[in-house]
Amino acid sequence: MRIDDSSILPLTTLDAKRRLNKAEVDQVTESSLIASREAMIDQVKLPTDCVAGLSPMELSLMKSTVVDVNEALTTSGNAFRSAMADLVTLKTNVGKGNWRAFLKSGVLNVSEKRAEEWVNSYTKWIGTEEGALVQDHVLASMSSRTMSKLAGATSEIRNEALGIIMGGGKITEAEVTKMVSKKKSPRTAEQKALTDTLKDIANEDKKLAKSWSDAAECQQEMKIEAENYQKIVS
Repeated sequence: MRIDDSSILPLTTLDAKRRLNKAEVDQVTESSLIASREAMIDQVKLPTDCVAGLSPMELSLMKSTVVDVNEALTTSGNAFRSAMADLVTLKTNVGKGNWRAFLKSGVLNVSEKRAEEWVNSYTKWIGTEEGALVQDHVLASMSSRTMSKLAGATSEIRNEALGIIMGGGKITEAEVTKMVSKKKSPRTAEQKALTDTLKDIANEDKKLAKSWSDAAECQQEMKIEAENYQKIVS
C-alpha cells in the first residue's frame, strides 16, 4: 500500500505548529494572570484617609502596591516553610554526625543557629496540623528565634502571640520568654472564648474561596478579634 506523501508534514512544519500552539497557550495564560491581578487590585479596600486627594493613577498605584506587597509576603512565608521542611527531611535521613557536619560546612546561606531554629520550629509547630493554620504572611513576619521560642511554648501562648501579630503588633523572642515565664491567673471564660474564636477564624481562612474581597474581610475580622483579645488579656 502506497502512502500519500502529501499527508506527511515536514518536521519543520510540525515544529512550527507546536511552537504556535505553545505561544497561544502562553498568551492565554498571561492574559488570565493579568485579568486576575486587575481583579485583585479592584477589590482592594483602602481607608478614606489613605486615598484623600489622590488622582486615579495614584489610587491605582496604592492598590497595586497592596496586592504586590501582600503577595511577596505570602511568597516569602511559603519559602520559609518549604526551607524548614527540606531541612527536617535531610536531618531525618542522614546520620547525626553528617547532619552536624552539614550545618557547620557553610554551604547553606543561613547560619548553623538559624538552621537549627528552623528545624525546631517545623518539628514542634509549623510542620504540625496546628502550624499549618499559621498564614504564610504571618510566618514571614517572625524571626527564626521568635518562631523557635513559640514552638516550645503552649498552644495558648502561641495563639496569644499570633493574636498580637494579626492585630498589627510585633512579637519578639524576649516577649515570648516573658509570656512563658509569667505566672498568669486562671483565664476567664471570655478569654478562652476569644482564643477559640481566633482558632475558628484561622480555620475559616484556610477554606476561603477564591475571592480577594473575602480574604480582605477575613483579615479585617481577624484584626478586630485580635484587638478584642488584647484588651481583655492586658
